[in-house]
Amino acid sequence: MPKPRIRFPEAAHFETQIPVQVTDINYGGHLSHDKVLSIAFEARCRFYRHFGLEELDIGGVGTIMSFANIRYTAESTYGDVLIVRIALTELT
Repeated sequence: MPKPRIRFPEAAHFETQIPVQVTDINYGGHLSHDKVLSIAFEARCRFYRHFGLEELDIGGVGTIMSFANIRYTAESTYGDVLIVRIALTELT
């Protein structure tokens, strides 16, 4: 199966920093793949709060993450601070 391509937008609508905690580390000593989605969820909650929104009430409608695609560009270890940028591209 071919890997889906991720096209990163030129500008982000929101940016936050999230430190990698010891509980995010796997037996190999780096950020665990399952924790990447947890970090994405945390960033998304911060994004909503920044704009005065709640995940379960965006103009009376809740949100659903129906698809997730991750592209790793480097390893991350305990103590690193991840910069998470969020850009809106397709709203449905």
